[in-house]
Amino acid sequence: MSESRLEKPVTESALLSRRAFVQMMGFAPVAARAGWARAMTCSSRVAYVGTMPGTRAGLEGPHEIRVYDVAGERWRLKQVVASAAPAWLTAHFNRRFLYVVNEVSQHEGLPTGTVETYALDSDGKLRFMHRRALSLSATAPRHLTLSPDGRNAIVAVHGGGAYNLIPIGKDGRLGRVTGIVKETGCDDCPEHRHGAHPQMAVFDATGRRVLAVDKGNDRLTVLELEDGGLAVRERYALNAGSGPQQIILHPAGRWLYVASLEGAVCGYAYDPARGRILGRVERVETGAQVTMALDPSGGFLYTADDEIGIRCWKVDGVSGNLAAARTRCESPGAIRAMTIESGGTALIALSDAHQGVVKAPIDPGSGRLGQPVLVASAPGLRSIAIL
Repeated sequence: MSESRLEKPVTESALLSRRAFVQMMGFAPVAARAGWARAMTCSSRVAYVGTMPGTRAGLEGPHEIRVYDVAGERWRLKQVVASAAPAWLTAHFNRRFLYVVNEVSQHEGLPTGTVETYALDSDGKLRFMHRRALSLSATAPRHLTLSPDGRNAIVAVHGGGAYNLIPIGKDGRLGRVTGIVKETGCDDCPEHRHGAHPQMAVFDATGRRVLAVDKGNDRLTVLELEDGGLAVRERYALNAGSGPQQIILHPAGRWLYVASLEGAVCGYAYDPARGRILGRVERVETGAQVTMALDPSGGFLYTADDEIGIRCWKVDGVSGNLAAARTRCESPGAIRAMTIESGGTALIALSDAHQGVVKAPIDPGSGRLGQPVLVASAPGLRSIAIL
C-alpha cells in the first residue's frame, strides 16, 4: 500500500505533498437521556481553534479562539474571540456551550488558573458567559473532561499538581470547585523534580470514575466521584522517567492508551466494573512528544511525533494490541493536537511546521490517510474542538 507524505510548508490553498470529540459522540445518547439535548442550539458544523502564539519562541500575537465554518476543503473564518491562554477546548454534549481551559497562573491577584464558559449561537458563534477560578494554587491547568451525563467537569492542573471537580448547572455555567485531589511525588527526571504535573483525565463509561495521567510522578490514577467530591480509587506506577502526557480510553471501555515523553505508546487493560487497571498489554515505539487520536469505532489509533510523522495503528478488537498499518504522513516539526471528525471520515491535526490546521481523509476499511490539505492558517495553534 502506498504512503501519503507531508513534506514542506505550502501556500494556504494548495494541497500538501508528501487528536474529547470521540467521547462526545460516544456519550451523546447518555446526554440525551439525561435531558441535556433538549435545545440543540448550534446546528452548523463548526471548528473552534485555540491559539497561544506568545508562549512559544519565534511566534508573537494575541491569544484567541478562532471559529471556523468547516464545510468544504477550505475552512472559512467566521469569528475571532480574545481568550486568556486557551490551552484546551471542550464542547458540551448538548452543543450549547464551550469550555475553555486557561493555562494561567494568576487570576484577580490569586494564584489560580481559570476556565471560561461560552454559549454557542445557532450558527456556532461564541458568546462569553463567565470565567470560573479553580482552587488556590491550581495554576496552569491543561485539560478538561466532561462526565457522560454532562453535569460535572474534571480539570487536570499541571502547575498546582491537582485535579479539580466542578459541577455544571443546567444553564451551562460552572459552579465552584467541590472536589480536589492534590497529587504528590516526582520522579528522578530533572525536568519533573519540582513535583506532580497532571496532564489529562477521561471519564470511563460508568460516569463515576476518571482515568488520569501525571508526567511528574509517572503514574496513572483512577479517581472516583464520591458524595459531591473526588477521591482516589487506585494509583498505578509506570516506568520512572516515562513522563505520561496523554490518555485515550477505547470505546469498548476495556483498554486505555497512554503516550509518554519516553517515546512510546503503551496499552493497558482496564476493568470498568471494579475501576482497576489490570496491567500493560502493549508497547510500541513512536518517538518523543507523541500526540494521539482514536477513530470513533476504536479500530485505528493515530500517533504523531516530530521525526516520524503521523502513523496509523490497527487496534486488535480482542486483545487491544496495536499493529502498524502501512500508512504514514511525514510531517517535520511538532503536531500540537489531533482529533477525528465525526464518523471517522478525516483526521485533523494542528501543525507547527505549517502554522495551520491540516486535514487528511481516512479510508474507513484500512485506516489509510489520504492526501492532506491545509484547511486553515493561524500561528501558535494549541487546541481544537469540532461540532
